[in-house]
Amino acid sequence: AYVGAITFDKQWLARKLFINKHVENYEARDLDQLLSLWMNADVWSSRYGPQLMQRVHDMAEGIHVGKMPSYKLVPNTEAKKRPNSSDGSKSKRAS
Repeated sequence: AYVGAITFDKQWLARKLFINKHVENYEARDLDQLLSLWMNADVWSSRYGPQLMQRVHDMAEGIHVGKMPSYKLVPNTEAKKRPNSSDGSKSKRAS
């Protein structure tokens, strides 16, 4: 189940290359999660912790299929931090 209902040719090729490069070193479930994370970061501009991002980018090193489409859920917007960030710190709110 490595290919979803809507997967473009370049995305599928990138997925296939990623899987082939790492299939011997990871359990299927772990590889699927890392693959999804990498695709989310590249196609949907999702962001995760810096160590995890570095890990999947290192894993994807050498995989080049040309420019893939990138999507934003809400065009012309910038990501904003939530009041309570994931690192446990709290941002200051205007009183």
